[in-house]
Amino acid sequence: MVSKEEAGRRIRQFGQSRFKTMAEFRRALGFKSDQHLYCYLRGESYPGFELLDKLRRLGCNIDDLMRDEGAAALAEQKAEYGTGKEIRYKSDAEKREVEAAVEALVDVAASYFQFAEPATVKTLKQILTEEELKRHRRREMVKQKKEG
Repeated sequence: MVSKEEAGRRIRQFGQSRFKTMAEFRRALGFKSDQHLYCYLRGESYPGFELLDKLRRLGCNIDDLMRDEGAAALAEQKAEYGTGKEIRYKSDAEKREVEAAVEALVDVAASYFQFAEPATVKTLKQILTEEELKRHRRREMVKQKKEG
């Protein structure tokens, strides 16, 4: 998977190739403000499934957008091992809850996954799992503060 900066560069390149202005590109993506689009273009955030789906609908090849051409060996390794980060759960219950949330997200994104390469799918699932685990832990902290 490409870096956030490279993904932003490629999204900008796609937008410039298809639209007269970035404002037209922003409107086609359904963003109300320039800031929302530019956080991706500057490489501050990875595009999520909603943005990837919108880009796909506009004609962008998502595998090309997110593929790291310079790292074939790394892509092979990621296909087998995900992002390479070990996910550590505090409990079996936490693991079940996070995995259920990720599977729900995967179900929503099934239309994208059916066209994606296996390495891309596995890497995206790993990233989703990492992000969902962070959200789960933040919710638990808020819950504990309210109770305590």
